[in-house]
Amino acid sequence: MQVRDLSESGTIMGLETLNASQEAALDIKANTALTAAAGSGKTTVLVGRFLKILKHNNFRPEEIVAITFTDEAARQMREKIRLGIIERQLTTVMSEEEKNGWGRALSHLPFSEINTIHGFCLDLLREFGFRVGLNPDFKILDSSPQRVELEKSIHNILAKLSRSHDPDLKVILNYLPIRSVPTLFRELAHRRAHLKLNQLIDTDSLRPIFRLEACAFLCQLPDWEELREILLAIPEPLINEPSPLGQHCRHQLQIL
Repeated sequence: MQVRDLSESGTIMGLETLNASQEAALDIKANTALTAAAGSGKTTVLVGRFLKILKHNNFRPEEIVAITFTDEAARQMREKIRLGIIERQLTTVMSEEEKNGWGRALSHLPFSEINTIHGFCLDLLREFGFRVGLNPDFKILDSSPQRVELEKSIHNILAKLSRSHDPDLKVILNYLPIRSVPTLFRELAHRRAHLKLNQLIDTDSLRPIFRLEACAFLCQLPDWEELREILLAIPEPLINEPSPLGQHCRHQLQIL
């Protein structure tokens, strides 16, 4: 795979102004990764690759996949491709066959898979979800219903684990107060890093959470401010002393 850095290219207005790096990135025979700052021409190059692929696949946009992160980016890319096709129809001398090809590409552009990641996955599930028993009438939840469903799921899971006296839940409760367990599950759900409970029980990851909980508890104590002032008032020579007391003081000040 070729990696093309477009960072030095500057803003470009049309495909005819592409610099050497951008021209090289249009080589559709190679897998290419574009790295560039905002406004340096990534979208223009991607549109150029799309148009170039059209000429080599008999002008069939429905067979090309272009995936972006946002709906707005997908809309902009589709519009730039449409304008690129029209520009070629108006400004390029071509055979009747090629002219018909670009006409076909324009009329079939609405069927192309220029989409977001979630939109592309949604289309796949709509078309093939029945193969895994997925109800074809499913819908995508927005953020508010997602939060409600997540809280329900966490409550049901913890209730089930508690009733079965699950040993993994006992490990978690050795490190966290019970009020903090839903928060742990909520964070893990957002991270999507671990999908099974037996993968969550990692004492190395639970210890720092426990320390944060302990610090939060200490901060709520009435004497905390006084203790904090005492620690901050420790003379610097004592802090820097290579003794167990000095090391302990340094550690406590790092926590502060």
